[in-house]
Amino acid sequence: MGDLNKNVPRLRFPGYTDAWVKCKLGDVGKTFTGLSGKTKEDFGHGEGKFVTYINVFKNPISDLNELENVEIDDNQAQVNYGDVLFTTSSETPDEVGMSSVWLGKQDNIYLNSFCFGYRPQLVFDYIYLAFMLRSPSIRNHFMLLAQGISRYNISKNKAMEISVPIPELNEQTKIGEFFKHLDDLITVNERELNKLKDLKKSYLEKMFPKNGSDIPELRFPGYADAWVKCTLGDLMDVTSVKRIHQSDWRNSGVPFYRARDIVAFAKNEIISDPLFIDLARYEEYSIQSGKVESGNLLVTGVGTIGIPYLVKGTSPLYFKDGNIIWFKNKKLDGKYLYYSFTANSIQQFIHYSAGTGTVSTYTIDTGKKTPIFEPVIDEQYKIGTFFDKLDDLITVNERELNKLKELKKSYLKDMFV
Repeated sequence: MGDLNKNVPRLRFPGYTDAWVKCKLGDVGKTFTGLSGKTKEDFGHGEGKFVTYINVFKNPISDLNELENVEIDDNQAQVNYGDVLFTTSSETPDEVGMSSVWLGKQDNIYLNSFCFGYRPQLVFDYIYLAFMLRSPSIRNHFMLLAQGISRYNISKNKAMEISVPIPELNEQTKIGEFFKHLDDLITVNERELNKLKDLKKSYLEKMFPKNGSDIPELRFPGYADAWVKCTLGDLMDVTSVKRIHQSDWRNSGVPFYRARDIVAFAKNEIISDPLFIDLARYEEYSIQSGKVESGNLLVTGVGTIGIPYLVKGTSPLYFKDGNIIWFKNKKLDGKYLYYSFTANSIQQFIHYSAGTGTVSTYTIDTGKKTPIFEPVIDEQYKIGTFFDKLDDLITVNERELNKLKELKKSYLKDMFV
């Protein structure tokens, strides 16, 4: 009974109770190789096409349009409808043996040389096959086969020893349709999210002056005056905080931000290892540095430089000196200042000023020299509010997309054995 239960998924559609059969891939199909004996002169032209490595790697079901040209060669194996394509190498063991099912019916389609093909000789629902081979239980088998140090590889002969679950065909079809629908939802949400991000990028280009102009291409009705160009050092104090020692870092107390934490905030990521300092230490250091206030801006000065973080609340916080530049803003609308930092003109200035050395830095001195346009405060407020609402929409869409991806991840675990 124990072995029988191992071949029954935790979650399945009503009406199905039989245990799933398990077979080795090599017992129900045959392998074929990708392109071989080719030189670079054979690629980029010709009437043939080949499926790229990245197409196989990222798509459970191959993108029929993500192909590249190659000369037709009758001595090479062609990819047929229903073939499974596997990557043979990767930089990490958890990305070896990624699979993709080809559902195209074109002639003269080949496989890139960094993959191998598999042709099932058993009747499968191919959509089921695509997602089953991406399920955690099967992926774990492939990872165990990864061999290497700097780059990992798998043997196709060893891969054929992997046993895969095979329910009866009707159940396969239901599972395949379920995951295809879920993937379609994810794709729609990804497209909507990308549209919003592209929209924001376009507005950032048009709602701030560029190319030596002092008037933006697009602005709210009722505003016509030229914007005043100045530097942030003319408008506010640009500084950092008093240096503190690592021995002052704690697991609770006043939040302590590093440059990488601000980068994580910008990506809507959760800080996995948050740091704090003792409240008494915070008060002591703040006597010398002052306290960060709502509307102030913190900008990364090392690593990924020029990433802004707008302080919105009144809760105390401290940050790593030198790694973060502190703009003690009291004159500009805080949101306008923040979005000015994400626009092209300031970002270009930051990265141009950093030079081409191996380590890029954004310093207090450069922060003071950073150019910025100053429209009237009402226009600043409208611009900042507009982008803030757009960011809220992006965040909502990102959360929905992440929920769908987590849902798929959970179902891949529970609906396969």
